[in-house]
Amino acid sequence: MAAVLACGEGAVLSHHSAAALWELLKPINGAIHVSVPTTSGRATRRGIHSKAWSAAAPASDLEEDFFALVHRHRLPLPETNVKLGRYEVDFRWREKRLIVETDSFTYHRGSVSFEDDDARDLDLRSAGYTVLRFADAQIDEEPDRVAADVTAALTR
Repeated sequence: MAAVLACGEGAVLSHHSAAALWELLKPINGAIHVSVPTTSGRATRRGIHSKAWSAAAPASDLEEDFFALVHRHRLPLPETNVKLGRYEVDFRWREKRLIVETDSFTYHRGSVSFEDDDARDLDLRSAGYTVLRFADAQIDEEPDRVAADVTAALTR
């Protein structure tokens, strides 16, 4: 908490640190990760991730960025990386039968990957799930809209 408070308004615990706090991952020794929303272009310091909302997040951090968005907007916590039949989904709210998938160009370099996603979404919808899919740019540049979309799906 001291690290978050030291980073100022809008700062949130993020990445592995946030997942450990919520007991989704085991704690590890090392830096405490705090994300700080900024448009100043301030350099990142060790353990502090400054996010310029106009820049895309590193693909490897995309799920962690979405999890930070969930925490920041005080949404109910989802299950993460859940095996569901033959698929592994990024985020699931079991009781609401809601799934969120996060996408990045890094993982979709060809049309086959997009077609696989379409087939997966159709299978999951046929099983009674609502599937929302957000691109990395949406999570970074329009976090309020993404949160509103998830909130709407959770309140249906």
